[in-house]
Amino acid sequence: MAGIRVVAAAVLAVAGLFVSSPEALAASADCNGRWFWHYNVELPQGFWSDGVHTYQLRGAMDGVVVFTPPPVTFAVTPAAPMYRGQAQLRFYAVLVYQNGGFGAVGQLNSTQDTVIQVNDDLIGSKQQADAFSARETSEARWDGGPWVAMDEGPVLSFCSFDPARLGVWERQWGPSYRP
Repeated sequence: MAGIRVVAAAVLAVAGLFVSSPEALAASADCNGRWFWHYNVELPQGFWSDGVHTYQLRGAMDGVVVFTPPPVTFAVTPAAPMYRGQAQLRFYAVLVYQNGGFGAVGQLNSTQDTVIQVNDDLIGSKQQADAFSARETSEARWDGGPWVAMDEGPVLSFCSFDPARLGVWERQWGPSYRP
């Protein structure tokens, strides 16, 4: 009888792991098989000097550039406010978390933490998302410099977001990363 209990407990433990897996979470009705990933260029605190700056992003599939929007210009000044989390330099604008949501700004404080970031997502299986993200790359450049490859974050289920954090305004693969 004790052997049956041990086997039953093991089966329940394995089933519990499967139910809470990223694949199971993404397949849930709330996530509808939706997966996302980020490409980042992490910039050190105080990276931007006071003045006017530009940055540009581009995306490629299988090594062929397929998307290059125009450069984005922004100013850096100590008079600009500090925003919670990181300012994200995105395809068309500098986005910050403010007033309970996100918004575009044209100025940043020179001490603002910034990250150049591109997000992408796919609705399908985890294997499809992994395969698509493996074919995709993103690059960034700023102030007329060379193109720099962006680091790719892991493919995560939309259901893996930590509700205690600010979603994409805080890096998702930090201390509370949950694949």
